[in-house]
Amino acid sequence: MKCLKNKKGFSFMELVIAMAIMGILGAMVIGLIKAGLTSSKRINKDTAYETEARTALSLITVQLRRHDATGAILIDKERDKIELKTDPVASPPDDSAGMVISFADGVVYAKETNDVTAPFITDGLEPIATVYDVDVNMTVTGSAVAYEIVIEYGEPGSLKELRQTVTQRSDPGSG
Repeated sequence: MKCLKNKKGFSFMELVIAMAIMGILGAMVIGLIKAGLTSSKRINKDTAYETEARTALSLITVQLRRHDATGAILIDKERDKIELKTDPVASPPDDSAGMVISFADGVVYAKETNDVTAPFITDGLEPIATVYDVDVNMTVTGSAVAYEIVIEYGEPGSLKELRQTVTQRSDPGSG
């Protein structure tokens, strides 16, 4: 049998160095994957918060526009609700029926009711959206009435906000 004089192979030191390099590369790949998953979770959470805020903003905006009549909209800040009367100038007067939007404790509820001035009970109602805070302000400039809606959403410490202004189309002086 012939002995091979030129044996080719890896020494122990070469194997250790190759394993160390592979370990470092593996740790870097795992770090990148972990960072990607963390970012993905944060983006999904931010998207969910923003979707909730946009849902609340859309509901309030649509209802303010739907109830665009003189005397149809009352913002009750003490009870954190908006009373939207269906027909405030009906004959005979029936200005109690309509919709109520409540936004207490960061949860937005809405319901049709026969008495918008009655206490708002959330038992059995599904929340429309969960946000950090809702603020609706009415401003009157000349004959124009505008409602500014501000929705705060997100985690405390990194809150974001959505704003929209709805201008009433009907003439406030015509009722």
